[in-house]
Amino acid sequence: MKLISGFFLSLFAVIAATGAPRTITLAGTLTNTTEEVSADATLVLTIEGEKLTVRLKTEPPLSGTGTLEGRILGGWCDLHGQLDEGVVLQLRGVLNAKDFRGTYLAAVPGSLLQYGKFELVQAETAEGEPPPRPAAQKKAGENAGL
Repeated sequence: MKLISGFFLSLFAVIAATGAPRTITLAGTLTNTTEEVSADATLVLTIEGEKLTVRLKTEPPLSGTGTLEGRILGGWCDLHGQLDEGVVLQLRGVLNAKDFRGTYLAAVPGSLLQYGKFELVQAETAEGEPPPRPAAQKKAGENAGL
């Protein structure tokens, strides 16, 4: 297990050392645990050294689109930004060779702070086909914040 962990840490160190930008597309589910509602999401993540830039798009009922910025240190990611809809979002999680998982805080205009979690997987496999995504559980007629 330590050997595998060391491999991934080495991989991230090499990527960070080269400074060559790398883009990863991830897809999966965002779950607003405050409102108990989930939605599909797509995230295009660009890694340039320790710097991260993310383009996020979520589907209803958690509609939101925007750019987040942050850092990656050894696989730990911390991102923040304001979405086009005015939602201020902070994501924290772990990025590895297969997926990106973690938690988030969302400051939705006119609402109290909301909490959530996310689980995203790489959008394409080695064969070029999208991997299976967990189905989002949506409450009919709701349009909660992220």
